Amino acid sequence: MAATLIKSSQGRTLRLGVLCLGPRQKRNSGIEVSTLGGGEGPKMDRKHKALEFNRRIEQILGDEPEVKERLFGVLKQYAAEKKVDWLASVLPDVLTTDEQRQLISNIRQLTLGSICHPG
Repeated sequence: MAATLIKSSQGRTLRLGVLCLGPRQKRNSGIEVSTLGGGEGPKMDRKHKALEFNRRIEQILGDEPEVKERLFGVLKQYAAEKKVDWLASVLPDVLTTDEQRQLISNIRQLTLGSICHPG
């Protein structure tokens, strides 16, 4: 579903906040919802997502340190300010190729977790 929205945007800014999926949609789309009990489940899930995200960045931006640096700067600012509209407007300027823009779906997964389910 997210990939379809990205493709249909044709370079226009997407509003990440409108892409929050409800539990039913998550199940149907194949997004795994943590079933571990206690407080460790969400922590492990976040850690796993962060590790996957870092692997993905290395895979796509491994030989482009300038882009990587800009991306991490943008993500750091987003973490401090939590301005979704700003993040959505800046990412296309940082991730300029189709291959780089594949990272937007990974970023969306990380950021939507904190938007949809603050914790």
